[in-house]
Amino acid sequence: MENISIKEIYPVSTDRLIQSSRRLAREKVLQVIYAYSVCDTELSELVKHIFYRVFNFDDYEEVVLEKDKYLNQKQITELESDTSIVWTKEHIVFAQSLLDAVTSRKSEIDTYLSKHSAEWHPDRISPVDKYIILIAITEMLDFPEIPPKVSINEALEISKMYSEDKSKTFINGILDSIFKKMQEDGVLHKSGRGLLDNKENNDLLNEDKIEDSDV
Repeated sequence: MENISIKEIYPVSTDRLIQSSRRLAREKVLQVIYAYSVCDTELSELVKHIFYRVFNFDDYEEVVLEKDKYLNQKQITELESDTSIVWTKEHIVFAQSLLDAVTSRKSEIDTYLSKHSAEWHPDRISPVDKYIILIAITEMLDFPEIPPKVSINEALEISKMYSEDKSKTFINGILDSIFKKMQEDGVLHKSGRGLLDNKENNDLLNEDKIEDSDV
C-alpha cells in the first residue's frame, strides 16, 4: 500500500501565517473543549489538531481569474490549505493552563447555570454558550492576574463569533450575576493587574494592551 503523507490530505499553507494572541488561545480552548464533548478523540490529539492545523478562510487572498485562465496546482493547493498559527511561548503556556483549568472545572458549569439562570434550564443552553461561560468563570477563579471584567469582555467578543446574536446578552447577564456573587462570597483572589476595575481603568482593561505585559 502506498504511503500518503498527512500533509497531502490536509495541506498547510506555505504563504500565510497567523500570529497568536490570548484571544486566539481562548478560541482554541473553546474549540478543543467542544470537540472533546462530542467525539472520542483524546484531548492531547485534539490539541495537536486544533492548535496547530487551523482552517481560517477569512485570511485567504482573493484570486482574480483572467478569462480562460485556470489556477495552477500550487494556487489550488494554497487555497485549500490550513493556515498555521505562530504561537509564542507565553500564549501557548496560557492556553495550556487555561485548558487544564477549564477541564478540571467542566463538571461545575451546570451548577453555576442552575443558580444564575432562573429562566433557562442548563439542558436548554447550547454547549458553545456553556463553554464560553465556563472559560470566563475559570479565568475569574484560577487566573489572579486577569481582571474579571476582561474575562467577561473576552467571553462576549468570542460569543459574537461562535454563538447566536442573542447569546451575547444572555452570556453577559449570567457572567455579571456570577461575578457579583463571587465578590460577595469572597472567592476571587486577584493580584497585580487582576485588581483593575474597569470603572476606573477602562482603557487598561483592553486585553490586547495587557496581554503582552508581565502579568
